[in-house]
Amino acid sequence: MIETFACSMPEYLFLPVSYYQATHLVPNPSIQTLLATPPAELRLMIFAFSLAGAYQLTAFAHLYRKQHGTPLPAKLIIFDCSPAIISRRTTTAMMRKAVFLHARLPGFFKSFLQILVAVSVTLCLLIQSLIGKPDPSHSICKACNNPNLFDVKAKRLYLYTAADEWIPQEGIEQEIVEAERKGWVCVKKRFEGVKHCQCVRKFGTYLEAVAKTWVGAVVVHENDEEGGSWR
Repeated sequence: MIETFACSMPEYLFLPVSYYQATHLVPNPSIQTLLATPPAELRLMIFAFSLAGAYQLTAFAHLYRKQHGTPLPAKLIIFDCSPAIISRRTTTAMMRKAVFLHARLPGFFKSFLQILVAVSVTLCLLIQSLIGKPDPSHSICKACNNPNLFDVKAKRLYLYTAADEWIPQEGIEQEIVEAERKGWVCVKKRFEGVKHCQCVRKFGTYLEAVAKTWVGAVVVHENDEEGGSWR
């Protein structure tokens, strides 16, 4: 089964996880099938693209733990250009770029809307800071490396690019170090000459990294289930 889910920037920046679960995950038949499947029968390979994808993944992991009382038992989690802590300035710039790409308005109105969005996002992030609410990217990174949400026996593949204009490679590498410190086996592949979430344009290299890591992840779990060493 292959399923994709969408998440907008305002949703993961400003709305609680419970809202996304109630509006996007719970009503979805595929999610209900996964939640109804016993953990031992799941063979999941999960892709999480950018911070929005990492947010969706953690939302599903929270839902799975609530249902089964265990971490999400994926065989392999693939993080494409995430997770990493980003600055408020970067968050604002991402929102402005989204408006520029998607708003179907004349040039003047689009520019005005970009300014309005930038001011609004800056104010919202400032208010979150003043009331002590964690920055969204901090919360996402913390959740991604939470052993209560994700099985530490699940292998991880991090695909990222040095030319990413939004998610710094240094931030991703810091999260990899933290994941390894907590017990996850991590594989990383850095791409050159592609921008944010465009690593798949190097399709041969991308596919090879995914295939090799998936085979290793499945063997790891089978050996572990038979009493062998998973490292």
